[in-house]
Amino acid sequence: MFPWLRRNLHSGLGPLNLEQDLAACMDDKVGYALSEKQLCAQFSGSALLKDAKALAAQDKTSEAVSALGEHFMYRVQPKAITHHSDISALRTKLRRFDANYMQNIIAGANRIVEHTFTGFNNQEYHFSRGIDWFSDFAGNSWPRLHISEIKQRFNDGVPLTPDPMGSLGNTWKLNSHRHFLLLGQAYWLTGNETYAAEFIVQAVKWCQENPPLLGVNWYDPLTVATRLVSWLLALGMFIESPQLQPSQMAMFAETLLSHGVLLAFWLQNKEAQQLPIAVALSMLADWMPEVRYAKHWQSLVEESWDAALAAEFNEDNFQISTSPALQIRSCEWLLLMALQRQACLLSLPKRISELLNDVLESLQCLHTPANLVYDLGGYPHQENFMGQGYSTSGHIRNLLALGAVLTKRAELYYGLPADPPELLWWLGENSWSDLKELSQQYEPSTAYLFSKTGLGAARTGWDEKATHVTFKATPNSSLQPEWLPEEQKNPQLLFHNDALSLTLTIEGEPFILEPGLANPNSPHDYRMSRLAAHSAPRLSNELEPPLPPAMVAQLTEQKITVPQAIYCSQLVGQRPHSQDQVQFGASRYAYTPDGRRVTITRHVIFMPSSKVLILRDKLEGQGEVPYECNFLLSPHLYPMMRGDMGCRLLGNKVSARIIPHLPQKAFYKKYKGSGKPFLGWFYAPNGKLSPANYLCYAHHSVTLPSKMYYVLHWNTQEADLPQPGDIDKLIGD
Repeated sequence: MFPWLRRNLHSGLGPLNLEQDLAACMDDKVGYALSEKQLCAQFSGSALLKDAKALAAQDKTSEAVSALGEHFMYRVQPKAITHHSDISALRTKLRRFDANYMQNIIAGANRIVEHTFTGFNNQEYHFSRGIDWFSDFAGNSWPRLHISEIKQRFNDGVPLTPDPMGSLGNTWKLNSHRHFLLLGQAYWLTGNETYAAEFIVQAVKWCQENPPLLGVNWYDPLTVATRLVSWLLALGMFIESPQLQPSQMAMFAETLLSHGVLLAFWLQNKEAQQLPIAVALSMLADWMPEVRYAKHWQSLVEESWDAALAAEFNEDNFQISTSPALQIRSCEWLLLMALQRQACLLSLPKRISELLNDVLESLQCLHTPANLVYDLGGYPHQENFMGQGYSTSGHIRNLLALGAVLTKRAELYYGLPADPPELLWWLGENSWSDLKELSQQYEPSTAYLFSKTGLGAARTGWDEKATHVTFKATPNSSLQPEWLPEEQKNPQLLFHNDALSLTLTIEGEPFILEPGLANPNSPHDYRMSRLAAHSAPRLSNELEPPLPPAMVAQLTEQKITVPQAIYCSQLVGQRPHSQDQVQFGASRYAYTPDGRRVTITRHVIFMPSSKVLILRDKLEGQGEVPYECNFLLSPHLYPMMRGDMGCRLLGNKVSARIIPHLPQKAFYKKYKGSGKPFLGWFYAPNGKLSPANYLCYAHHSVTLPSKMYYVLHWNTQEADLPQPGDIDKLIGD
């Protein structure tokens, strides 16, 4: 059947017509657009909407569009998440919080008014002649190709342009439109119509220059889903501005409808990023119940939850990549849905409510007592829905505060700072009192175990000076390919080898750190992904990155059996019977260049009452191998080496010792932010690469099987420390 005939056979305006039209446009590689008559026909439920339909049928276009826009401007329900009645009360409480808080928001909004934006790597770019929504932040523009053609070119490895371009990630970040929320916050705080005018101008221009399906700004599902939510939130903040006209509101409604139809198409076709797609589509259906697609979209989302959640979470309800950074982002999407449901007086589906509780508990587990999150990895959270400009630590606190109020669980925010400002933006001027009035005031557990994720954590308590240890058993990547822009999918970046690594905070001071991951396009991407940069045991000559079984088998004629879990050994620790001892343990394989396999097993014993942390690394296999154990130590520590290879670490308030028990002829190396080799660096909470203390205990040739022991002791008084025999009795063989 001819494409033009297929598109024009529809006689009615049923809820599936737009999706069929979009599918046809995808096949034919043409743009997607609605006439005013088609647009008005999609809505029903109020007198204004009936008027819009009638006027459209009479070809009175401007009057029809005006009636449609007026409906969305003046309706009472549903409300947007960010819309509250008493803005003056909100301003008063925000002024009490921090004198610089409002100034930072206004300064950021002023930069947006001046068309200055920040890309990845904190790269600033200024548009002097109006915003180019297709800019690569390097003076070039991406072509307006159809998204089907873009996908075909990516699949075939054909560049979108003949000339080199900048990062497509910068373009997608700009077109996610999170900066609309910053404009809205500044508008609420000041009442200055300049911010409303800038939002309207940018939104109108974007609609005019970005017809659906044409250009890179419609290609990435995460960008489209994020942009849809950004628009929903921004419209709630600017809805009362006298500058917003009904014709503009109708244009925005059409754009939102196009976003919804495309997201529904992707959801049905199992496109990547199923969770953001499903959440954004559900939020649109809640916000726009007048559209004839609303119930259909909600049914589609409900039918897709199994697949969407299975692609996002493992059996621990932890992000399937095991990346805490991506767990934070998943939590934010779930909270957005919960907030929208509450604003629309709707209940959250039971399975999503249970999942949200588990995800919030995981973030609570990972939040360090010192509020300095060095052990999370992933990209800095400088731009997000739940508070822009926050560190990873501050971002988690915002999520936990919102989650505590939404789930009525005070223990989720136990021991954290009072009156977080983000509560006011999302839950209104009474949210601080709501947080304080929660009835469940009991202390949460201090030991966590995520066996499928390969993550264990234990802490002494929830005060600021608590001691906290996190143990990672898996080498799973924080750079899964589906999360990266197409041009950044470098196979070498897909391994983040932190297997058997740990972090430690002692009495509020960060001691053993996590290096994290470099920003996209950073020259240090591959360097920061190496296992040697972590506090973990390894073979000095092991294959990096880990090779899949087929490639390992090619290295030698002998047949090597590789278990399915080679990259992700399960954590086999146990919850403590007493507060004094928590034990974790896990194993992984390493391969030497000649194809020999070595099993490395690490056990961790956390004894906070005795102020001792014990590590035992057990190597099993045949022959001899070079071994090393690395410690990435906080940059504020002063390490002093001793002749017996012990190391004293002096911090601001804590003095600690690392006592190793190694075979003869072992040695140590110490660096401070060394560049050759690239050792002793980590990504701080502010996202900057910072020099740290790097300590390596090594042995050129260890005869297998063998055991290595490390005792970290932070008692100010000298004490009898456990010897290898004592440790073996504690752990067992």
